[in-house]
Amino acid sequence: MNADRSAAPPSAAAARAGALLVAAAALLAGCFTFGMGGSPLGEPSLRPAHQHSAQSQVVGNAVVASYQGLTVSMEPLSPEHLDLLYQNRPGIVNPLKNLPAGVPPPIAFRVSVRNRSRQPAQLEPVMFTLTDQEGLRTRPMHYQDFYQLFADMPDAEQRLRSVDATTLSSFLTVASGAERDGFLYFPPMPESSRLLILELGSLYLGSREVPFLAEFEVVRTKASPGDRK
Repeated sequence: MNADRSAAPPSAAAARAGALLVAAAALLAGCFTFGMGGSPLGEPSLRPAHQHSAQSQVVGNAVVASYQGLTVSMEPLSPEHLDLLYQNRPGIVNPLKNLPAGVPPPIAFRVSVRNRSRQPAQLEPVMFTLTDQEGLRTRPMHYQDFYQLFADMPDAEQRLRSVDATTLSSFLTVASGAERDGFLYFPPMPESSRLLILELGSLYLGSREVPFLAEFEVVRTKASPGDRK
């Protein structure tokens, strides 16, 4: 039997550690854009940061990671973009639209998987993580989280059906030549979060784990007077 001469993917822990180290240095140097002088901060938005993983590159507003024919696009979604994507899906609604006042919206990503390798790819979305520059880590929201979020809303059942139909939440296999996409939602992060690392843990191509990750800068602008309560 011939040995597998393909290069093994780099360690996710090493890539994550390097990204966090650079983020800490950037924070000390004041390289991120935030509200200053105690001014209220506006709603956060995400944009791709410099990628420290050799497998990841920025393509538009997304980070695309590739390994031996397996390509995963990770794109943060603004409320407007998320609403547009749901409008293009008949029979379902945007579950995050018009949340109660004072409820911070979850962080939304669109994850698209394309498998052009000769082996199946396997994903366990519940093992994905979102980590900030301080090491605060969270996992994707699950059904019970949304049930509590929508509990007092009259259209809660319809919102929950939409979450169930569009969210990557359970183990899935992407066969050779196939594609799959869906949304990921994470709980809101603290205002101190300035860099977020999305790590796709438990992602396998055949029997080999492929530690894809993507780095995003959190941008908060000063809230306008009309936005202040």
